[in-house]
Amino acid sequence: MKNYWRNVMVLALAAPVMGSAMAQGPAAVDKPQQAPPTAQPLNTAPAAVAPVAPQFESLAKKGPNGKIVRLEGVVDILAFENNKLIDQPTREKCKPFILAWLADVDQLMIDNLDFVLKIEPADGQPGLLDNIDVDDHVKLQQMSQMMSQLMSAGPLSNHLELKGALTRDQSGLNQQITSDYLQQTMNEIMAENPEKPDGAGDAEKAKKDRINNLTRFLYALSCKDPISSYHRIAADSAANIDTVVASLKLEGEQAKAAAAMVPAIKAAKSKTDKFNAVRKLIGILKFDQQRAFLTKAQELAPVTDPLANKWS
Repeated sequence: MKNYWRNVMVLALAAPVMGSAMAQGPAAVDKPQQAPPTAQPLNTAPAAVAPVAPQFESLAKKGPNGKIVRLEGVVDILAFENNKLIDQPTREKCKPFILAWLADVDQLMIDNLDFVLKIEPADGQPGLLDNIDVDDHVKLQQMSQMMSQLMSAGPLSNHLELKGALTRDQSGLNQQITSDYLQQTMNEIMAENPEKPDGAGDAEKAKKDRINNLTRFLYALSCKDPISSYHRIAADSAANIDTVVASLKLEGEQAKAAAAMVPAIKAAKSKTDKFNAVRKLIGILKFDQQRAFLTKAQELAPVTDPLANKWS
């Protein structure tokens, strides 16, 4: 079990970098250098030294409670701010490719909304990840199948590199910044001790709790981008809530319940408050209505500047 989870952790963090190299084919893999000859002319230039990636400010910031603040949004986009290799012209070049990728992820979220709402139920109740148990192999199998769907868009940095919007060095540093945040967050989870073990039974429970926490983090990491789309679209719908609700053509008690929730949505200030208020409304809708709600909301409030779409 111990070796298995160590391998899972390593693969989870290495996947974006490995995917970038594999997607580009053999040319992306450095060939081993041949040994230099034993005698060289005196005027031979010294061997080139690979440039060292510039230092970057970590995205892992600690909050008042001393723990790393969990970021909301696409981490690869947030990494742009700390990537010294990405200048303004490159940012502008990337924007249309990021918008296209976001549109794919948004549609992926809407198409798999049943999975998303199992992970984050609209009624605010605990989801599948909250109750994860590594001993429940059937549920883990179901979760793996769900994640394979939700993460099918692939990592953004790798996508931008493949599209030629970022160079290999720019993409590599962006992935390094992202991986640093994820690694520090994972280290914090691994260091957590849910309870002080007083005996063999308690020690075993504490160990399992840590493994469950880590498993939850890895699964959440796999579906983070579609979940981010869900949060963004729901929160942004607040500005057009009357139009979105009207498009559903609700009737009877359902219409009255939705109307009663609209004032709180309009009064919400932060994106977090807007999302929480909208989620309550989504919770009273039937599944087809929920999907229609998010589709209409996305249509009315499309992302125009992906690098300026901050969560606050």
